Amino acid sequence: MTNAILWNPSFVLTAFTDTLIALGVLSIPSILVLLRLRARTAFLQKEDEQSRDEAAIKQKRIGHIQLTETTGLLALVEKTAHIGNWRLDCVSDEITWSDEIYQIFGLPKSYVPTREHALSLYHPNDRDVVRASLVQAIQHGQNWTHLAHVIRPNGENRYITSTGRVFCANDGTPLSIVGILQDITDDKKSAHHRERTTAQIALATKSGQIGIWEWDLVLGTFLWDEQMFNIYSRTTTFFHPTYENWLNLIDDADRTRVDEEMSAAQNSEKPLDTEFRICCSDGSMRHIRTMATVLCDKIGPGRSMIGTAWDITEVRALANEMVIVKDRQIAAAELANQAKSAFLANMSHEIRTPMNGIIGLTELLLNDDPTANQRSYLNLLADSGRSLLAIINDILDFSKVEAGKITLEHIALNPRLLVEHTLGIITPLATAKGLAIKSDLASDIPPWVYGDPTRLGQILLNLITNAIKFTDFGTITISVAPDTTNHKRLRFIIGDTGIGIPLEDQPRLFKSFSQLDSSTTRKYGGTGLGLAICRGLVETMSGTIGMNNHSGPGSEFWFTALLPPGDAPDSVADVPHGPTPTQRRILVVDDNPINQIVLKAMLAKDGHLVTLTADGAEAIAAVMNECSPTKPLKRL
Repeated sequence: MTNAILWNPSFVLTAFTDTLIALGVLSIPSILVLLRLRARTAFLQKEDEQSRDEAAIKQKRIGHIQLTETTGLLALVEKTAHIGNWRLDCVSDEITWSDEIYQIFGLPKSYVPTREHALSLYHPNDRDVVRASLVQAIQHGQNWTHLAHVIRPNGENRYITSTGRVFCANDGTPLSIVGILQDITDDKKSAHHRERTTAQIALATKSGQIGIWEWDLVLGTFLWDEQMFNIYSRTTTFFHPTYENWLNLIDDADRTRVDEEMSAAQNSEKPLDTEFRICCSDGSMRHIRTMATVLCDKIGPGRSMIGTAWDITEVRALANEMVIVKDRQIAAAELANQAKSAFLANMSHEIRTPMNGIIGLTELLLNDDPTANQRSYLNLLADSGRSLLAIINDILDFSKVEAGKITLEHIALNPRLLVEHTLGIITPLATAKGLAIKSDLASDIPPWVYGDPTRLGQILLNLITNAIKFTDFGTITISVAPDTTNHKRLRFIIGDTGIGIPLEDQPRLFKSFSQLDSSTTRKYGGTGLGLAICRGLVETMSGTIGMNNHSGPGSEFWFTALLPPGDAPDSVADVPHGPTPTQRRILVVDDNPINQIVLKAMLAKDGHLVTLTADGAEAIAAVMNECSPTKPLKRL
C-alpha cells in the first residue's frame, strides 16, 4: 500500500507542493503555477483511472456477447441436429437439461428432472440398460454410448442415441456426468423407408425380370445386378461386364445404332429408350429393351448412367402375332364390307327394278283417263314409289362409296350449263315454296373443264334440294368460282336462309346415317345418307366439303372439286337437222318383263314401233334380222 502511495504522481506532487508552500520558499506566481500543475496532474490521473475502468467494462461486455453468441450457436446446432446436452452432479444428484432435451422428451421447460423420473421416460425394454450404464459410470467412471427409444407423454415413441462421459476428481472419484442425446427418429424412418423401397424395387425387378445396370462415366465401371446376367444368359464367372463387352453382345445390325444412342443420351442428358437384339450363348436371338438416364453429382464431378433392361422377346412375338391377327381381322372386315356392299347393291337393284315397273305402270294408268278418286290414288302411289326409289338410289350410291367402287367419267363439261341445268330441275320445287333462287358465277370460270357431269350434278342437286327442304322463306344462292389455292379446282357454295344448324351439331353433318334430330326426319324425310354420299363423291373428285361455321338462321355449304380446264367437245355428226320424224323403230333391251311392258306401252303411245328383246344376244339377232337400209333402227 505504501509503495502504491509513493508512486502515485498526484499524491507526490500534492505533498511536495504543500511542503514548499508551508516553508514559504515560493513566490505567489510560483505557487499558482504549482497549484495549476497539481490540478492538471489530478485530472489526468482521474482520466487514466476512468479509461482503465472503461476497458475492463468493454472487455467484459465483449466476453458476455461472445458467450451469448456461443450459447445461441450451440442451441441452434442442437435444434438443427436434434441434439441435447445434460449434466448430472454425482455429489448432489442434481440434473440439468438443455432446451433440446425437453423437446426430445416432449416435456415443458417447467419440468424439474430427477434421476429416477428421467429413467422412467425410457421404453421398458431399454430402461434397465440405461440404468446399468449410469450405475457403472458413477461407481467406476465408465463412459457409454447406446441406442434406445423414449416414450413421450402423448405416447409417441422416439428413437435416440445416448452418450455419457464421466469427469472425476484427482483421486478418481466421479464428480459429474455430462452427456448428449440425439433424436434419430426421422433418420430411422428414412432408413426404414429406403430399406422398404429397396425391397420393393428388388421384388418388382425380380418379378418382372428386369435387370438394373449402372455405368460410371468418369471411372468407366459398368455394374450389373444378378438379373442382368440372367437376361443376357451370362454368368459372373465367365463374363466381366464392361461397356465394350456389353456392346459385343448386341447383334451386328443393331450395335452401331445403340452405341450412337448411348452417346447421344450422355451428351444431351435426355432419357434413353431403345430396343435391340442380342446373341445368347446358346445361339438364340433375344429382343432386349433398355431405358436409362444420366445422373450428375451436384457436389462433385461424378456422372453416371443408370438404367434397366428386360427381355421383350415374348412381347415382340405376341405383338407380331397380334399384327397378323389384326391384318386378318381387317381383311375379314373388308371382305364382309365388300359382301355387305355387294348385297346392298344387289338388293337395291332387285328392288329398284320392280319399283320402276310400279312407277311406270302407275304413269300408264294416269294417262288412261282414270276417275277423280282413281287419279288421286294413283298420284299418291306414284309419289310413294318415287320416294322409295330415291331411298333405294341413296342406299345404292352409299354402298358404292363405302366399297370404293365409284368410277368417274373424265369428259368435257360446261360448268355454267351444268348449273343452269340443275337449277332448271330444281326451280319448280323452290317456286312451289315461294323461294327465290339466285346464282353467281364468277367471270373467270373456265368455259370447259374435264370431270363427271352426272356426279357433279348429283352433288349440286343434293345440296340445293337440302337448302330448299329446310328453308320456308327467303332465298337460295348458288355461287361458283375458281378455288384460290388451286386454279384447277372450282369452289361451289350453296347458301340458304333456312332454319340453320346449331354449332354443336355441325360436326355430325357428314357422318353416315346421321340426322340432327328425329323430329327432322319426321318433318322433312330423308335417310341421312345424302351428305355422306356427297362427301364420298367430293373426295373421289380430289376435293373437300364442309360448312361455314356460324350460329343462328341460315346455313352455307361448300365443296371443291378438281376440274382441270378442258377443250370444247367435237360436235356430234349424227345430230339430225330439220324436223324429227314422228314415228321411229326402237329396239328395247331389258330382262324384266314388267319393264318391257311399261316401255313398250309408253313408246307405242307416242306412235313408235317397238321391238322387245331380253338380252344382248336377242338384241343383236333382232338388229341383224329387222334392220335394213330402208328401215333402219333409230333408237336402241
